[in-house]
Amino acid sequence: MVSDNEELKREIQEKYIQIELLNKELEQISVQLELMKSKLNELITLKNSINKIQKGEGFSQLGSGIFVSSNITTDNIFLVDVGRRFFVKMNKEEIHKYLEEKINNFKSAIPQISKRKSELQNEAQKQIFELQNLQSNQK
Repeated sequence: MVSDNEELKREIQEKYIQIELLNKELEQISVQLELMKSKLNELITLKNSINKIQKGEGFSQLGSGIFVSSNITTDNIFLVDVGRRFFVKMNKEEIHKYLEEKINNFKSAIPQISKRKSELQNEAQKQIFELQNLQSNQK
């Protein structure tokens, strides 16, 4: 037969595990949220930069801080990676619509993820409160 004290210890251990799992999920959601906000800002900047592209000589970024001299012969044709390394030619109007759709997707997803984060925070607080009550009953 399980004593009341052993049952209380088991409940306390379960609360610790629940809180730990909630904290891990909160951490993952926080990272995801920050990445999404960063990507949203990147897309907005890109959309604004498209209008500034002009014919002529300049430099194009190859990667991490490395640029190559380039000559832009048209300022209205872009090659866009639309996913899985599949590239599509788009003009400025098409690329603006494409970027606006991606921006809107992020703008609608971010509040949903923020809401989930808030729910998890509330649940974690509830679990901590319940744990504190269990621990006070243990004494």
